[in-house]
Amino acid sequence: MENDVLYNVVDAINLSPEYFQALGLSSVLLKSHQLKKCNKAEEASSETREISGETFGKIIEMLKKHDKKFDDNLDAKDDYSHYSCYVAPNGLSGFCINQDTKEFCNFYSVQKGLGGKIFSYALENYDCLGISNALPNIKR
Repeated sequence: MENDVLYNVVDAINLSPEYFQALGLSSVLLKSHQLKKCNKAEEASSETREISGETFGKIIEMLKKHDKKFDDNLDAKDDYSHYSCYVAPNGLSGFCINQDTKEFCNFYSVQKGLGGKIFSYALENYDCLGISNALPNIKR
């Protein structure tokens, strides 16, 4: 599943073969993925999936390399082991949450309309804006 996510991102942003091969991805597997995707309907599920920090880090690297807006707005981490990383089923939108501080970071979307859905998921399931910590505790 995580390889499908990576190849979806590579395909969506038209990343150069030299760069995705430098990440250990194969042009043969990309072509196979593209053919499989053409023969299969896109997943209807809108559930967000948790992925490994390693895969999430590769996605962030690809996006930063691909477009200056991503390079300016995403903060690549050396180690995602203290982060919970989530993506849409196709991998074209995602975010991570610092497990210690609950900080919401590296939110991205490369598919129009998908970013709002995954951001809503983050708001509903995590205190990603720190709201619960911002309000004082009132004793009655």
